[in-house]
Amino acid sequence: MSVTRTSLLASTTAKKGRQLCFEAPSLLGGGSGIAESLFESHPGDKGAAKNFKVVVRVRPNIERETGAAQCLQIQSNQVIAISKPTSDESDEGKTHSFPFDRIFDDATPQAALYDLCVKPVVLSILEGYNGSIIAYGQTGTGKTFTIEGDEGEARGIIPRTSEEIFAYIENATLTQSKFLVRASFLQIYNETITDLLDVGKGAKKHLHIREDVSGGVYVDGLTEHIVKGSSEILELLRLGSTMRTTASTNMNRESSRSHAVFTVIVERSEKSGEDAATVTIGKLNLVDLAGSERIRNTGVSAGVRLDEMKNINKSLSAFGKVILALTSPGNHHVPYRDSKLTRI
Repeated sequence: MSVTRTSLLASTTAKKGRQLCFEAPSLLGGGSGIAESLFESHPGDKGAAKNFKVVVRVRPNIERETGAAQCLQIQSNQVIAISKPTSDESDEGKTHSFPFDRIFDDATPQAALYDLCVKPVVLSILEGYNGSIIAYGQTGTGKTFTIEGDEGEARGIIPRTSEEIFAYIENATLTQSKFLVRASFLQIYNETITDLLDVGKGAKKHLHIREDVSGGVYVDGLTEHIVKGSSEILELLRLGSTMRTTASTNMNRESSRSHAVFTVIVERSEKSGEDAATVTIGKLNLVDLAGSERIRNTGVSAGVRLDEMKNINKSLSAFGKVILALTSPGNHHVPYRDSKLTRI
């Protein structure tokens, strides 16, 4: 059994203020003992829209923002107001309010964010569901920190996810269950896909998207590594992160120039008779998207950096169109094929 449920994680910044970081874990199906939703359900949520939740996380000011005017105000746990910076005196003091599924302030620790927004999705993977946590937004907003984190209590989503998975396996009460956990790590840079865990002779080889006989999409040649503990997942994360393309711009001293997709596949086999077994496969995509940028703010006018920005913004635009099509009422064409990011 493999049921797809999609979740969204995104982030953005507001000028002269703090970062917005959106997190959108999926809603999970009933009948499996998993929570029906991560937050309160809304009567207007129908169809695919119920599979997406968007959460804002406000980050503290960074060094270059010291002394800047505060432009964000959390009005409730679901509404945030942004004061529009402008030189037009007629527009002074105007604010715009935006609703989200949940809003976390800059004092929210990594653990609380994980427990409320990500843990239900991770547990669903162990029941055979598919899901994605996607960090999305402007460069410099803390997406990589949220996904990967740092040491100790600053651990991000991937380290905490690996701990959750192997703690569950270790404490599984069904003695007839067997688990196999695999992981892969790829990046999409300038619309080319490379394997971040392939450090051998074929490193940086361009990979291609294929379809299997059932119409499913996969990346041909992407290596999958069997992992037997949380420490092995963290080692793969460290290895892949060192291979990822980054660069310095005016917006961010260490800006990710590629979309990174860390995938964990959990296969569970449960004996259902003397000669029969039930197999469930859950797949979790943990995605750290390259940040969107306004070219005029980056100090870049030509060359490789400019090409990177154009490709990043183009793929993020395609991603936004897919999300809009999936969550809008009625039947809509979903333009998955507009970019490799959305195709995967």
